[in-house]
Amino acid sequence: MGENMIKAIKGLIVAAIISAFGFAAYAADSKKPTRIPVHNWSSQIVMAYVIGGIIQDMGGNVEYVPADSQAVYESIRIGDVDISHEVWQSAFGKSFDAARDKGGVLDWGDHEARTLEDMGYPNWVADKGLCPGLPNWEAMKDIAQNDLEALKRAEVSYGDSWKRRGGVGAFMMLARKFDRIEHQSEKHGWDIFEAGEAFKGEAGLLDDIRDLRRYLLLVENDILINDSEQESKAVYSEPVTSEGIPTGD
Repeated sequence: MGENMIKAIKGLIVAAIISAFGFAAYAADSKKPTRIPVHNWSSQIVMAYVIGGIIQDMGGNVEYVPADSQAVYESIRIGDVDISHEVWQSAFGKSFDAARDKGGVLDWGDHEARTLEDMGYPNWVADKGLCPGLPNWEAMKDIAQNDLEALKRAEVSYGDSWKRRGGVGAFMMLARKFDRIEHQSEKHGWDIFEAGEAFKGEAGLLDDIRDLRRYLLLVENDILINDSEQESKAVYSEPVTSEGIPTGD
């Protein structure tokens, strides 16, 4: 383990301990638990229980709350949770800054750990020429562009036929594509790479994988649009007069 990594880990631990002592000061005198968010990666979960353990040792109560890593800062601001001890600002910085700027969130400082987001890929992807342009990350943009163009062509040809029978029909479309992938892989002992070599061409395995990926994008986009519409209704559904003028209530 390198010296910089050791320093970074020490920084995380020190920051967690400082946070814990700050909350323990009031937690010991309060019947209400300190609500600590738990996300979905190891370092955050470990340090959540480190902080919680310190607070409990000092006589406080603790509640661990599953939380979304983007929404947690707004949750702190409105009082649903009490602390967020690991802010990866390259990924969550905008959400953090937005909640802090509204007021009600305190920035307790920084430490030496610095985030780095990078891209990795298996050697065989480059060796087989599956993504021309690697290791330049912009090669991934070509895949996305190809998907976008394919989806536009499908939209012209088929419209919304993939969801004409609602969510069940959309699911069956995904299941049918996966079934084709499964069937081709089964013939090669479930070795999907070997199956990919054997089933090439326009109706081959890669074509089915691309179709599945693109249908997943359509489903994801539709879900996001529905969520956005529901959120807008919740935000903007204020009482109005018979003439449609907001009452201000």
